[in-house]
This record gives sequence, structure tokens and C-alpha cells, in this order.
Amino acid sequence: MAGPGDNTRNKSKTGSEADSFKRAVTVCMRAIAGDKELEVGFAKDRPALAGSRARLPELPKKASKTDIAITRGLGDSMALKRACHDVRIHTKLAPEGKAARAIYDAVEQARVEAIGSRAMQGVADNIGSMLEDKYAKANLVDIKDKADAPIEEALALMVREKLTGRPIPKSGERLVELWRPWVEEKAKADLDGLSAKLGDQQAFARVVREMLASMEMAEELGDDQETEDSEDNDDNQPQGEEQSEEGGEEDSGSEQSQSEDAEASADDEQSAETEASDATADDLSDDDDADAETPGEARRNDNPFTNLPKEIDYKVFTTAFDETVGAEELCEEEELDRLRAFLDKQLANLSGVVGRLANRLQRRLMAQQNRSWDFDLEEGYLDPARLV
Repeated sequence: MAGPGDNTRNKSKTGSEADSFKRAVTVCMRAIAGDKELEVGFAKDRPALAGSRARLPELPKKASKTDIAITRGLGDSMALKRACHDVRIHTKLAPEGKAARAIYDAVEQARVEAIGSRAMQGVADNIGSMLEDKYAKANLVDIKDKADAPIEEALALMVREKLTGRPIPKSGERLVELWRPWVEEKAKADLDGLSAKLGDQQAFARVVREMLASMEMAEELGDDQETEDSEDNDDNQPQGEEQSEEGGEEDSGSEQSQSEDAEASADDEQSAETEASDATADDLSDDDDADAETPGEARRNDNPFTNLPKEIDYKVFTTAFDETVGAEELCEEEELDRLRAFLDKQLANLSGVVGRLANRLQRRLMAQQNRSWDFDLEEGYLDPARLV
């Protein structure tokens, strides 16, 4: 029975509340996304969505209503993108220029969030809290020059305001004030036409491309005529040819995904090597600082362990009070499960690095030197390939 000073009950209650919140967010995200296999994790890393895996930030120990609303807003935003966003259409109509692509991506994110905000009031409130926190952390309240104000974020807020009718978050009002006159002067008609295309991603993307052209970014759009011609040809082709072309598209898509995965793995390896080199440099600098002599202090040499006598006259007095206690006896089962889950979560981020290091070590160990020279041969032939 727990005593007056025992707080294990409070800990288990807090842990159960946090677990209940995580389960509720997971179920809600799966329902909004329409994907029962959506994996939702919570970690201290940045929130991210990759395929059917979503990562949300961990709540602080003393979470407020605002913290809960921000986390729910991030989850709702990811779930809506999973449900209402088609990567194939988005990639096909994406501009080539960097600035135009940033605006294109930001406006598409505003579109999927607007769909959920118009359908559910709670989702709209959660996303509003998330955006308020996002622009507050970006410190965009005191900016005075448009050069310091990202136009893609300003356009995303203006599109959200146009599609949902909700006001601009206070932390982003200054950002929109800097860009609103110029945007409305250049592309007000295109901005007003987005509401009619909200449910059609392809039509919405084409209006966004027209809006970018109106904002003097036509050179960054690239050529979209080929995709239109291919769509017209697909409508006129027989069914057999359509199936063959679909197979070709799938093959090309798989090859493209494999190349992207290879590039991503190469980037990860390069970043891992960079971090390792930086860590080594930091360690060396720390060692140098530790070994550096300080004026006015004498340096004391540490005796190595080899100078100790081989036989140490230490004996165990008694083993009567020795005992072995299992982990399940030290704390409750719920606490063990929580610690186990926390450990697995920390190791999940290292699985990729460990796998790459293991593969690299395996290649080093299995590498064989095929070049050799046979001596003491009276007759034979000379292989010129081995002379290189």
C-alpha cells in the first residue's frame, strides 16, 4: 500500500493520461486520413510526414490547453494532407523554379487544411492554434522589409483566409500586410478563383500556376504542354495501349523512387560522416583543453594501473546481505512498459545509422585484394591487366 509520501499513483495517472491522449490523436488522424495503417509516433524531433508514417512532437510534462491544441493541429494537418493530397498530380504540375515551387507547395498545404477547416470546426480551431504558434516562433511580428518576409508564407495565409473566411493569425498579420497590396494588384482575380476549385487538386494547381504567372514568375513554371498532350492522347488510345503505358509509368515511377532513395541514402551517409568528423574535431579540441596546462598549477602524473601490485589484499567480508532484485520488483509494470517504449523510441532514430555503419564495416571486412603476383614460374604468360 502506498504511503503518504509515495507519488507512484500520481505518476501512473499522468502517464496514463498522456498515453490516452496519444491514442486519441492517433485514432483521430487515422479517421481523418482514411488510413487504418497510418503509423503515428511521438518524439522530440521535428514533426514530419513520410508516406504512411507521421511523427508528432512530445507534449511537455505540464502541458497546457494551448500545447494540446498545437499538437492536435499538427496531427490534423498531416492527416488532411494524407487524405486530400495526390503526390502524382502535385509533382506533375509543380513549377521548376525554386521560389515558384515554394509558393506552390505552401498554397497546396493551405488547400488541404482549408478542406478540413470548412468541414469541422474543431479542426479549424486546432490548425489555427498551430499556425499561431508557427509564426510566433518565426518571429515575424516586427519585420519591416519584404526582403525579410517569405512570400510563400504570406500567400498561404491569404489563401487560407480566402478559402475558410477565418482571420489571419495575429503572429502573421505583419507578414501579410507587407505582401497583400502587391499580390492583390498582380493576381487578385486568380486568388478569388481558388475557392471554386477547392475540391479538385488538379484544377486548383492550374489556377495556382496562372497566379504565379500573374506575379511575374512565368519563367519558373516550366513547360506544361507535354502533360496536356499526353492526357489528350491517353483519351484517344485503345485500352491495351493504356495498360501498357500505365505499366511503363509504374516502372518509371519505381525507377525514380529507387533513384531518390539512393540519393537520400547517400545524403544521409554524407551527413553522418560530416557529423562524425565534427564530433571528432570537438573531442580533439576538448582533449587539448583538458591537457593544456594552467599557469600557477603543477601537473600531476597519474600512475598507470600496471604499477599496481598483481595481488591485492582485498577479501569479501561476508555475502550474507547480498541480494538480486529484478526490475519488475523495483517499479510497477506500467512504468516498465513506459520505459521500454521510451527506449525503443530513442533507438528507432539510430536504426538507419547503425545499419549503414554495419554494412560499411561488412564491406570493409569482406573486401579482398584480387591483384597478386606469382613468383618462381619458369614458363607462363604475362597478364598486362595486373601491371596497371
